[in-house]
Amino acid sequence: MKREMATARLTLDPPGSNGDEIIIAALRQDLLSLPDVKRVDPIPVEDPETDGVLNKKSGAAIGIVGITVTLAPFALRKAVSVLQIWAERQKARTIIMEVEGERLEINASSNREQRQAMELFLQRHTRTPELPSRNESPTGD
Repeated sequence: MKREMATARLTLDPPGSNGDEIIIAALRQDLLSLPDVKRVDPIPVEDPETDGVLNKKSGAAIGIVGITVTLAPFALRKAVSVLQIWAERQKARTIIMEVEGERLEINASSNREQRQAMELFLQRHTRTPELPSRNESPTGD
């Protein structure tokens, strides 16, 4: 049985200076430490999906504007927890997470409305591992 993977695109707002590469590298390591995270790849400035405004704000001075995380869908909640802790340390920054075209902004000032929005986002994009039904054998026979 092949495990389905989810892809999350993470960028920082506001985009920063050259120091972002170091910050993004540290965030990458934090995410790679999670079980069920398959890959964490840098998003280069030249990436065609990167918002043009992002490049203008950063002056294209940095080589990396974010990261793409490939993970098991049920691991998304753990990844969001890591991002919340990271955002708390980076008080003036927001992490923008995009999954299947939907955006979630994660920042240090999390009020009740933001927590509810985050929970709804996670419910839409988090799937639990499928277990065989009682009538099926684990091999699918």
